[in-house]
Amino acid sequence: MSNYHYLLTGASLQITCSDSQQQHVDEERIPEVHDHPDGRKRWYVQQFNDTPLSKEWRKKLGKDLAIMFLMKPKSRNSMYPIIFVTEEALLTTSVDYILAKFPKGYKLFCHKKGVNHEVDRTDAYLYSM
Repeated sequence: MSNYHYLLTGASLQITCSDSQQQHVDEERIPEVHDHPDGRKRWYVQQFNDTPLSKEWRKKLGKDLAIMFLMKPKSRNSMYPIIFVTEEALLTTSVDYILAKFPKGYKLFCHKKGVNHEVDRTDAYLYSM
């Protein structure tokens, strides 16, 4: 366990703490399909680690969190470790940082909308379950 609430293994960043009050997914809290009288539907699909949407979100979050956790602190009183990496170096690096998984209690869902399950619109939401 890291004293800094994260572990970095190569390009994989793991968050070791969570602000979620729920440490497991309560199946009854997963959003259901909502039908409208005119045939429109709204439904949610959970995105697991192997889905393209999850990978995209974890890459974006991984890079931003790597910058936050790894860049050289501006003061000696910083709560983050002193690692001499500048933000510019992280932004231009060829390393593709990725969040190993979402923190405990967090799940990514794709909210889909359409008529008779023909998707007109999709939005992603990261929920703290």
